Amino acid sequence: MIRLKPEVITYIQTQSPLGITLSKNKKALYVKIGKMINGKEKTLTKTINMGLEQGMSVAECKEAFETTLATAINVKRQFKAQLDNPNFTSFHKPTAVGVGTMGSVFQMMFLKEWGGCTDKQQDLVKSFYKDLKEYFGDEKRLSTFTEEDIDSFKDFVAKKIAERPKNMTGTVSNNSINKRLGVLRSIMKYALSKRLLSNDQLINPDPRVKNMGIADLPRGVSARKPAFTEMEQEQFLQLVQKTDDQEWYDTWAWAFDTGMRHEGELDSFTIDNVDFGRKTITFWRPKTKAWSIEMPLTQRCLEILARRRKIASARKDRKVFPSSASSRRSNWQKHIAKCNFNKHFTPYTTRHTFITRLAEAEVSPKVVMEMAGHTCIETTMTYYTKSSSLLLNKAILALQNNRETGKIKPVKAIHDNNDSTDNSSMIGHNSRKALIK
Repeated sequence: MIRLKPEVITYIQTQSPLGITLSKNKKALYVKIGKMINGKEKTLTKTINMGLEQGMSVAECKEAFETTLATAINVKRQFKAQLDNPNFTSFHKPTAVGVGTMGSVFQMMFLKEWGGCTDKQQDLVKSFYKDLKEYFGDEKRLSTFTEEDIDSFKDFVAKKIAERPKNMTGTVSNNSINKRLGVLRSIMKYALSKRLLSNDQLINPDPRVKNMGIADLPRGVSARKPAFTEMEQEQFLQLVQKTDDQEWYDTWAWAFDTGMRHEGELDSFTIDNVDFGRKTITFWRPKTKAWSIEMPLTQRCLEILARRRKIASARKDRKVFPSSASSRRSNWQKHIAKCNFNKHFTPYTTRHTFITRLAEAEVSPKVVMEMAGHTCIETTMTYYTKSSSLLLNKAILALQNNRETGKIKPVKAIHDNNDSTDNSSMIGHNSRKALIK
């Protein structure tokens, strides 16, 4: 249990509406809503972590609290809609085996799996399920799924995505297919846990529904999202600097040098997130609900902070880059159009470029994973495929060395320039020659 200041506790308690309270461990908001049904109270609850730390002031915790509160209010709204459903009691009495349909189970488990997500994320999940519904129908019984069903659905989704008017290339990412199959996996897992499905009725008899015959799809069918070359990046920044004010140059240069996500990170970053003595930053990542590592700053970022420190400190919200998402998109489109690049670049490309640069510099994937704020190494490793030709050439050189000397020399494939065994020691230091230049 963390010890919050009394004024922080008071602030959270007074700002939280009915049905939303501070959890016992002082780390989260607790959502609880109930209804009397047939003489018994039926309740729905959810705990949502705020990421608060001991000793925080009201000003320091305000942003994290308000973000979490918005999520909690959304969960409460979803809970109320579920309780108001006249069939609510049936949601909590799944006892019969093998009687669940895909549609009914999806409705049962939606809030449990995605109730704490944003409206945008929930809509995305619903769109994935819409494709499942279109192909199989809501009344498709989970016990009747076959491997042939899965294979035919993959073909259906691939064809549907490839033929979309916005799909200019006609290519389909296996990740796009896997996201839809991931929803089906979640439905299967929930049905199994509620005894709506038995182990022997699964396509794969694994009770964890580990792969169900659909998790081993190969990657890399479609072209990867583009990243700026160093020349393209400088061309873009020079154009911004020449044709616009300093604020926009600072915004985009910072995005390139930190890899911050534009929503929830760049637009929420405050001057209080900077340690000027250590020349590092630490910030909250809403997507992963965790704090970033202590990231060292490039010289360009330090110069940006020197320009913007006074302005940010004078602002009530203390934000370093207070521009809205719409204004960033508008500014980005204006300058990208003038550059005439033969690629589709979006503001999010700044993040792809940041991670790609680290991969090309052969920084350890573990370090890149921490700097990018990825939750799994698989996501990070996709960026290393772009420099595979370089690594292959180094591998050939290693073999050549073996022939000539009788001993294979170590090939610096995915390590940084300082330490081939533990790159995490570089984080938080200013001397990181191989990380970012």
